Amino acid sequence: MPPGEQPWWVSRDLVDYHSSLEIVKDQGLVHFDAIDLDVERNATELCS
Repeated sequence: MPPGEQPWWVSRDLVDYHSSLEIVKDQGLVHFDAIDLDVERNATELCS
């Protein structure tokens, strides 16, 4: 099972003074053997 990732990207426009922040919350994949079920959870947040 691949591990989750939580990268953060920050962008700043020095001309317009606009900035943004993108956060990806990937909790990875979990397998439940008893019921043969794979569960994946992730979310993306964008702040500007």
